[in-house]
Amino acid sequence: MFQKGPAKLIMARVFGERADIDDKVYECEMLRYEKRSECIYLLLKEDELTQISKDAVYRCRIEEQETAYEMTGCIRERYRNEDGNILEFKIENGVYQASKI
Repeated sequence: MFQKGPAKLIMARVFGERADIDDKVYECEMLRYEKRSECIYLLLKEDELTQISKDAVYRCRIEEQETAYEMTGCIRERYRNEDGNILEFKIENGVYQASKI
């Protein structure tokens, strides 16, 4: 469904009484999409893994040529491997076509 390419991650909602919404836009690269588990694997470009909360809902935006896609979901896993800082983003409520900016 998706090809490798740039992606953006933005916090939409955070869980917990003392938690604040992070308004930063995190630049990522979409590495792969697993249709069966509805997970997208993202490479976090310049930020630290600890800046990404596992107790929040994020919006992920992927732009491919003439089309932009947006989805919401949670970070299921975050880890570091030989590729860099990896985020496992679990899609909730499907994928929507968005207007391209």
